Amino acid sequence: MRAGCGARINAGPGGTTRPEDVMTSAQNRNFPGRSGPGQMYLASPLTVAASAVAGYIVEYQPSEQPEPVGSR
Repeated sequence: MRAGCGARINAGPGGTTRPEDVMTSAQNRNFPGRSGPGQMYLASPLTVAASAVAGYIVEYQPSEQPEPVGSR
């Protein structure tokens, strides 16, 4: 395989396949068409992870009282 841009050979962080798709990304290269035909929103890595867990775009909110490691 020749060297090249990972996103162009679909080996990057992911992308949309349909115009109605929506995704979030923490990479700063989100110009139109870069990650497919759908909408892409730039977000912090924590917001991207929280959104992946929720299944829709959400704001990352840390828990009120973090549990110490090994407390369970």
